[in-house]
Amino acid sequence: MSEFERIALALLLALFYGAFCWYCFSRRRITARVTLSQADVVVAYASQSGRAHALAEKACEAFAGRASLCALNQLTPSALQQSKTLLIVASTYGEGEAPDNGALFEKRLIRQTPDLSLNDSQFAVVALGDSYYSGFCAFGRRVYSALQQSEARALADCIELDASKPEQELEALTQLKALIKTLGGRFDIDTAEASVVPDRYWATLQRRQKLNDGSPGAPLYSLTINTSDTVNYSAGDIAEVYPLHDTALCKQQLVALGLTEDATLELDGQAVSAWRWLASRQWPLPEKPASLSAEQWLKHLPEEAPRQYTIANAYTPNRLQLVVRQLRNTNGELGVASGWLTERADVGDKLELAIRDNQEFHTPPAEQPLVLIGNGSGIAGLRAHWQQRDNTGGEACWVLYGERDADTDRPFADELAQLQTKGVIQELDCVYSRSGEYSEYVQQRLLRRGDLLKSWLERNACIYVCGSRVGMGQGVHEALLELLGEPALDELQAAGRYRRDVY
Repeated sequence: MSEFERIALALLLALFYGAFCWYCFSRRRITARVTLSQADVVVAYASQSGRAHALAEKACEAFAGRASLCALNQLTPSALQQSKTLLIVASTYGEGEAPDNGALFEKRLIRQTPDLSLNDSQFAVVALGDSYYSGFCAFGRRVYSALQQSEARALADCIELDASKPEQELEALTQLKALIKTLGGRFDIDTAEASVVPDRYWATLQRRQKLNDGSPGAPLYSLTINTSDTVNYSAGDIAEVYPLHDTALCKQQLVALGLTEDATLELDGQAVSAWRWLASRQWPLPEKPASLSAEQWLKHLPEEAPRQYTIANAYTPNRLQLVVRQLRNTNGELGVASGWLTERADVGDKLELAIRDNQEFHTPPAEQPLVLIGNGSGIAGLRAHWQQRDNTGGEACWVLYGERDADTDRPFADELAQLQTKGVIQELDCVYSRSGEYSEYVQQRLLRRGDLLKSWLERNACIYVCGSRVGMGQGVHEALLELLGEPALDELQAAGRYRRDVY
């Protein structure tokens, strides 16, 4: 190598090293810039099923490194006062309740520090809800009101997204885009809409198995669904299934409209089965105006909302499983979705679904023990997590599961026994509410095992609860309050070590 070549190589290496150092330094500066206390904009989310979280991520990305993202619970009073511009994306849970990762924020802001002054701050609230429920956007509205009462300046009226009205959601996202633009960001409505309304896929019902023959409770089924290569999910994620109403009723309705049972509709240049289209619409059907033809009326009918089911297995290529309880109303009629999935649909039938990325309920790191508590069809979420822990290895699980009858209600008993033998499940408590003198509820067993729970928590365990919100979910929460006290439970929740998927 000549002297000139050696000098050129040395200069090239020096230039590369300098560029590398500048890159590292820039990354440190960017990281420092988007810490909670120094970000130009703080984007905070309160999300129970992942929808608000996904939208908040897109809003944060719109600021190209000038914003920080956090769960709403992380905004302590002092953090609030340091945040000059707040964008809060908040869903409403249950009948007007705060999601778990926003409940502490509400407690601190509204109940504990009602005189907090935020007169140096400005804010906007995006509230997500479903007008089908009475508490539509209630939590987001409460947050908006509380911030106003704390003298923060509202950048806009509360922006509300209604899951039952897709056209309204697009209008709300347009409002959010305009708001973010005033703050110097660039918000892409198309990608944001995809995060709020995930892609839909066609799948096939491969297998249906009843899990509780002879049970005094309603039938419980395990469904195996074949999917395409493009469907990905994680333990804790949610399958949104688009249900179909009874085929015979739909065909009768078509005949009443003067159409044939095998009639088709022209939609976006394609011929679509009229009965299947009608089966996917919201019932009861409105009266058809005389001014519209049957085809025109059918095209204007709103779509039935998807039903959410926690996926019942760890990720498996081209396949997912659900656990569905068959429901009936007071007249004995089958539920729209549960009746279709557990009885009316035939094995081999096509169904349409979407995957909701529920980051709030993903499996914790392998080094954390996992306490899995649930009842009934909530075993779906528990099973996905114990399978994930079996796949990845790591600390053991404690499963505490409640059902009705010890002889007939034992879903996945063989799988549980095998994982006990392998050491994946270290503790297994199955309790039954209809077992005579041995009857017991999950929350009662939890209280009796309080010392063991505390020892698991000392090992940095996480508590995951999946199942009914009323009854089991409330009972477990009250038992934890009794065992640990409110401050300790709040601390677990703030740290993400107490998570719930209850309904």
